[in-house]
Amino acid sequence: MIPGTVYKIKIEMGVTSILFHKKHKIRLELASSSFPGYIRNLNTGEPFASGTRMEIARQTVYHSSKYPSRLIIPVIPGSRYDSARHPKP
Repeated sequence: MIPGTVYKIKIEMGVTSILFHKKHKIRLELASSSFPGYIRNLNTGEPFASGTRMEIARQTVYHSSKYPSRLIIPVIPGSRYDSARHPKP
């Protein structure tokens, strides 16, 4: 990628689920690495296993009328909820 250039990126989240109660909040965090959960990312293009030089990566999420951003979260309306098995916090 070229610094200063805006790229459109689509990130697939995979299958997951969670129950949100009224007034719950969520936060989206983006990172260029999740070591040691995944293989390290040197951010240099060097081979992952043998690379020695590391660079700090910076991500910018643009959110304007020119560069709109969005997070799409599927909702299952009217799903049944067992409050005895899953009490509210």
